[in-house]
Amino acid sequence: TESWVSAWIDLAAKIPQVDADLLALVGISFGGYFASRAAAYEPRIRVLVANSPIVDLRAYMTSFVAGMGGDPEEVLTPEEDFSLADIDEIPDDEMPHQIKEMSRSLIRRFGQSTFLGTFSYLRNFIVDPVTITCPALALVGTGEGGEPIRQFHAFGQRCSGPVTSRMFTAAEGADTHCQLGNLSLSFSLFFRHVPNPFQDGLLFLILRQHLARESLAASPDDVRDLEGRPARRTHARRGARVTGHGALAECLLGLRCAQ
Repeated sequence: TESWVSAWIDLAAKIPQVDADLLALVGISFGGYFASRAAAYEPRIRVLVANSPIVDLRAYMTSFVAGMGGDPEEVLTPEEDFSLADIDEIPDDEMPHQIKEMSRSLIRRFGQSTFLGTFSYLRNFIVDPVTITCPALALVGTGEGGEPIRQFHAFGQRCSGPVTSRMFTAAEGADTHCQLGNLSLSFSLFFRHVPNPFQDGLLFLILRQHLARESLAASPDDVRDLEGRPARRTHARRGARVTGHGALAECLLGLRCAQ
């Protein structure tokens, strides 16, 4: 991860309006691992936002397939392992459609041939928070489940640099994965977390991939910003849905130019 993030930073540093000393990396969903990994090895990242922080990608992904009955390498035998070509042949009552799409995405993303092979490969994806020395903002929702919350706390406790931790609640409409019910609230925290020297100009590299399908059916009046005022929902109209597991990763480059 750090190799291609470093290449992005090299490119961004050539933009005349960018101050290379004011770089922040934001990791959303799956990006919570990749951003944390990059911050551990790329010293030019001055601020990290992890939403949510992932320090053990295999354990994190195992929690997403809990419907299969537990750890895939413990639940499935080698004879029950499956490849991309096998997925569509599995009955929906044995594997729900959402799990099929997530399995398909995982196998493709990590370049493995089978599902169990992918989970075995994920054992290599570990970040030691001790190696992260820059200031960090860690975000998670109370409804994201036990493993994401466990890793959220481990990140906050073990990082070498200062960490600001924020857990969102159902009362805020932000307890779901990546605060999909109240994106205005979580994004406002990104900028509030930025130290004062960064506020005139900041380059945000944002790594994002949604891993969940969430309903955004709450009324906009239920969504509040940090001051408790109704927040405008700019990401979706009422009743819209965000579809995730089958989606490709999105790499977004947000730029606030130095003045």
